[in-house]
Amino acid sequence: MVVMTLLRDFMELVATRTGLNFRDRDQAVFRNKVQERITRYRGSEWDYYELLQDETPESAREWCVLAALLTTGESYFFRDKGQFALLKNHILPELIKRKRQRRLRIWSAGCSSGEEPYSLAMVVKELLPVLDNWQIQIIGTDINSKVIDQAGKGIYTEWSFRQTEQRLRDKFFSKREGCWEIDPDIKAMVTYRCCNLVLDPFPDLSGELNNMDLIVCRNVFIYFHPEAVGQVVTKFADTLTEGGFLLTGHGELHLQALYRLKSRMIDEQMILQKGTDLTSAVSLPAVTPLHHQVVPASARPSAGTKKEQRLNPAAVSAKRLFAGHAAKPVAAGVLPHDLDRCLEQARRCADQGKYHDAARICRDVIRYHTLSPLPYFLLAQISEANGDAWSAKQCFKKAIYLDPSLIAPHLELGEMYLSEKKYELAAKSIRSARELLKVMPPGKFIALYSETTALELLRHADDLLDGLNKKEKTSDRT
Repeated sequence: MVVMTLLRDFMELVATRTGLNFRDRDQAVFRNKVQERITRYRGSEWDYYELLQDETPESAREWCVLAALLTTGESYFFRDKGQFALLKNHILPELIKRKRQRRLRIWSAGCSSGEEPYSLAMVVKELLPVLDNWQIQIIGTDINSKVIDQAGKGIYTEWSFRQTEQRLRDKFFSKREGCWEIDPDIKAMVTYRCCNLVLDPFPDLSGELNNMDLIVCRNVFIYFHPEAVGQVVTKFADTLTEGGFLLTGHGELHLQALYRLKSRMIDEQMILQKGTDLTSAVSLPAVTPLHHQVVPASARPSAGTKKEQRLNPAAVSAKRLFAGHAAKPVAAGVLPHDLDRCLEQARRCADQGKYHDAARICRDVIRYHTLSPLPYFLLAQISEANGDAWSAKQCFKKAIYLDPSLIAPHLELGEMYLSEKKYELAAKSIRSARELLKVMPPGKFIALYSETTALELLRHADDLLDGLNKKEKTSDRT
C-alpha cells in the first residue's frame, strides 16, 4: 500500500505533468490505481516514483499507461445540445461567413473516443454540403492513447448515440456487426493525436496546433488544478486566430483570468472570443502552487479527460440504505449501497459496450435504493442502447413514478415514443417536461443533464413539439 506521505508526492507529480487534480474524496481511487501500477512494475513505491520522474523511453511508456488508467473517457455524440445549437446556429456560420480563403480549423481538446470531433464534422458538413474549395481541418487530441486509437477507428456502439437524432445516425453512419461506423467523408475530416495540454508546446507553428478558428475543450478543466487551467487557457488564447472562439464546459473557467479572451453572450450562453484589444474583467484568484518542479520532456500523455458526471449527485442522497441489508459487492471495491460509485461503474461498463454488466449493477443497486429514480433512469438508457425498447420505457416510467419532478425521464420517454411514431404519447411526455421547465430559473442546470440549463432544454422541448405539430398538420392534409 502507498503510504500517505508518498501518496501526496505521487498526486503532486501527476498534477504537475498532466494538470489533473485529485481531491481528498478521490484519494482512495487514486491510491488503488497507483498501487496497481507499482505491483505490475515489481518494484518499491520509491522505485516507481523515480521511474515517473525519469526522462527515458520507459518512463514515457509508463506515463501513457498511467494516464489511461487515471482518465476514464466517456463521451457521446452531440453532448450538450444547447452548446451544439450555439455552434450550429451562430458560431460556425459566423466563422464560415468571414472566411474569404475558405479555410476552417477546429480543435477538439480532450476529445476522448472521438464523438465530439466527429459531431463537429457532421455540423460543418450540414452547413457546407459541398466542401469543394474549402480546407476543413478538425483535430482531436487527448491524453489517453487508447481512446485516441479507438477514435481513429470511427466505430461506435448504441451507447454513444443516446442523445443523437435518428436522422443524423441514418445519414452519417452505417451498421456494421452490431455497431455503427462513421461515414468515410466525415472520418476524413478529422485527424487524431495524443497531446498533453499542460506540457506540450502550443501554438506549434511547425505542426498542426496553430491558428485555430475554434477550440472546443469541454469537461476537461473540471478535473484540473486551477493553476493548470490558467496555463492552458493562456496557451489556447495564443493558439486562436484573431476573432477565434474558445468553448468550454459551463462554469469551468469561474474566477480564471481570461488573458486576451472576452466573453460573449449568445442565446443565453457564453463563449469566449479572442481580439487584439480585448481585456478581461475577471480577476485571477490566489492559487495553491504546484511544488514539484519537473521537466518531463519525454512524457507523452496529454491532459484531457472526458469523464462525464452525468448524474447530478445533488439530485439524490447516497445514504438511503435500509437497515439490515448485508453489503454484497457488485463489483471489485464497490458496494451496492454506494449509489454514486455504483452508477459511475455502470456507466463505464455501458460505455465499453458491456450492457449486461451495466444492467446487473443497476439492478443490484435498485435492491438497496428502492426509492431512488437514478438507477432506473440509467437502466432505461442502458436498455435503450441495447435495443430493449420495452424495458427502457418501463424503467423511464418507474423513474417518473418515484420522482415526477425529474425532467429527464419525461423528455427521454417522449423522444422514444417519437422515434416509434407514437406521436400522441410523445407529445404528452414532452409537454410534461415542458411544464416542469417553464417554472424553473432559465440558468438552472437540470438534474441528470448537468451540462444543460432549463432554458436550453425548454427550447429543445419546444423544437420537438413544433415538429410534432407539423407532422399533425401534414397528416390532416393527407
